[in-house]
Amino acid sequence: PGLTGAVDPGRPGGAILRGPAGAVIGFVMLVVFLPVATESISRSIAERFAAAGGDAEFQAKVLNLRVRAQGVSGVLTNFAGQFVSRQELGDGWYLNSVTAEGDVLRYSYEVAGLVPGQIDGDALKADICAAPNLAGLLAFGATIVFNYTSDGVTVGEFRVQAIDCRV
Repeated sequence: PGLTGAVDPGRPGGAILRGPAGAVIGFVMLVVFLPVATESISRSIAERFAAAGGDAEFQAKVLNLRVRAQGVSGVLTNFAGQFVSRQELGDGWYLNSVTAEGDVLRYSYEVAGLVPGQIDGDALKADICAAPNLAGLLAFGATIVFNYTSDGVTVGEFRVQAIDCRV
């Protein structure tokens, strides 16, 4: 009864607590250490995800876990949060921002000398649908928007949704 110590025969020298105190301590350990363990597991999954590179099946499983844990908007918000500043992509192309609002992920580009109709929207959609991680987001209901400006004027905007990836 109460707090008693015993030796766990499965672990030499391992003490276990029995009774109400053991249950309370077990619950406290679960509450305190579960978030730490979950974060460690998430970090491990993220490392395996990065190492997997082109393993589409593994990437799909990781994305599924992330969407289940955070929802589509949470995944998009975290993804967009990794963008820190304007990035030069070369030859007058700049990625100005990556933002998320609800289930919409928006890429905003500035391209010197770009004129309306110069970007092939169908080719862009095909590229997005061929990228496992982006196509996976679309399958969960995300919309990905690409906005192109030149000299401060919008010269093209393309919305990609799951229906665009169906043949």
